[in-house]
Amino acid sequence: MNPEKSSSRAVASSCRTGLALLVMGLLCNEWFLTALFSHKGWIMPSTRLMIRIAEMLLLVWGGATIAAELSPFKMISLGVSLFSGFLLLLASAEVYLKEPQLTWSGLPVELRQVMPAYRPFTVQYLHPFYYFFFPRDPHEIQRINNKVCSIDARGFRGTTPEEKGSRQLAFILGGSAVFGQGSSSNETTISGYLNKLQKTYHVVNAGVPSWNSTQEFYRMSMELLSYKPTLIIVYDGFNDAAVGFTYLSQQKNYPPGTPESYQDLEEHFDDIRGHKGFWSLPTNYGDPFPHLTAFINSDLQRPAETKKSVKNKQINLSDNYFGEANLAHIGQAYVENIDHMQHLAKSYHIRIVVIMQPYRHSKFKRGIADLTAREQWANYLDGFHYFAIQASQTADVSIVDFSNLFHELGMVPGQIFIDQVHLNDYGNEVVAENIVRLLKTKRIL
Repeated sequence: MNPEKSSSRAVASSCRTGLALLVMGLLCNEWFLTALFSHKGWIMPSTRLMIRIAEMLLLVWGGATIAAELSPFKMISLGVSLFSGFLLLLASAEVYLKEPQLTWSGLPVELRQVMPAYRPFTVQYLHPFYYFFFPRDPHEIQRINNKVCSIDARGFRGTTPEEKGSRQLAFILGGSAVFGQGSSSNETTISGYLNKLQKTYHVVNAGVPSWNSTQEFYRMSMELLSYKPTLIIVYDGFNDAAVGFTYLSQQKNYPPGTPESYQDLEEHFDDIRGHKGFWSLPTNYGDPFPHLTAFINSDLQRPAETKKSVKNKQINLSDNYFGEANLAHIGQAYVENIDHMQHLAKSYHIRIVVIMQPYRHSKFKRGIADLTAREQWANYLDGFHYFAIQASQTADVSIVDFSNLFHELGMVPGQIFIDQVHLNDYGNEVVAENIVRLLKTKRIL
C-alpha cells in the first residue's frame, strides 16, 4: 500500500472524527437537551454543570483532533487547544458558581425537584423605576419560563389582568412569598388559591423576589394604578427586615427602605458620569474567576472543624449601630411606605389590605450584639416586627398581623414552611383561606 495514501486516509479519518466530536459538542447544550429530555422545561443545576463540561470537552477534543492533523506544528496546536479547553472549563465553572446558589438539601424530594425552576427568576435585572426586576427582553422571558413557573412580559405570574372576565380586578403585591417561590405551579401560589376560593375578584400575582415595600410602592404608583383595580392586597414585611439587617451588618449608611443589592449597584456605578476614554480599561484587574477562587478557598481548603465554627461566628457590630434606634427607623420606614400606599389607594377609590406575612420567629430579646449571629438575626426579626407594629398603631396605619398565623392555628411550622419565610402549596392555601376570611370580615367580599 502506498504510504502517502495510507497517511492521507488516516488524516481524513481523524478529521472526520474531529468533525463528529464538534457536532456532538454543538448538540450537547443545555437548551437542546432540556427541550429534548425534560418534560418540565428545566433541569437540575448539577446536570446543567455536567452538560456544560461535556460540551466544552467535546468541542476542545474535536478541535484538537483536527488541528493535530492539519497543522505542521502538531504539538503546539494540540497544546493551545488543550489550554483553551482548560480556560473554557474554568469559565464554565465560574458562570455556574456566579448564578444564585440556593440550598435545597434539607427539603423533601418533591420540593428539591421544583426549586431549580425558580433559579432564573432570582436573577436581578436593572429597571428604570424599580431598581431591579425580571428581564424585560421577551426572548429572555420565553427562555426562563417553564411548566412550574412562568411570567408574562410585565412580570405577572400566571393569570393576567386581561383575563378577569366579569370579576373585579385585584392585585397582590409582595416579594418572593407572594411570587410563590417553592410552589409546584402557578395555580398553587397564594394568588392562585385566592382565585379558586372566591369568585368576586380576579387576583393577579404582582410579587417579585427580594422586593421590599419601597419597590412595591413604586410599582403600585407607576404601573398598577393604570389598570384601575378595585382591590390591592399587600403581603410583605420580611424583606424590609432582611434587607435592613444586611445593610446594618455591612455598616452601610443607606436610608431605611433601600432595596436589596443596592450596594452592588453602588460599587459598579457610583461615579456613573465619570469620564472614560475610548481606550480606558477597568481599574479592578482582580481575579478573573472570583467565584471559583472563593469556592476553592472556602469549600475545598477549609478544614472540617473550621467549617463547623463558622456557624457560631458573631457579627462584629456595636450596640449603638445595631441597636433599637436603627431597628425603630427600619420599622418606621416600612410603615411609612405602607401609609403612602394606603393614601394613594384611597385617593383612587381602591380598597387596600396590608398583611404582615408569617415567618418562623423567636421571642425578642435585648442585648442583641452579645448573641451569636443566628440568635442575633432571630431577635432582630422579632424586634423589627415589634417596632413596625408599634409604629403602625402610633400613626394609625392599618396592618393586619399574620406573623404568628400558623402558631395561632396550631400548625407545625415544618409542615408549612420550606425555609424561614417561603411556604409550600399547603401553606399558601392556608394563607389564602385566611385572606378570604379577612376580606369577608372587612366586608370587601
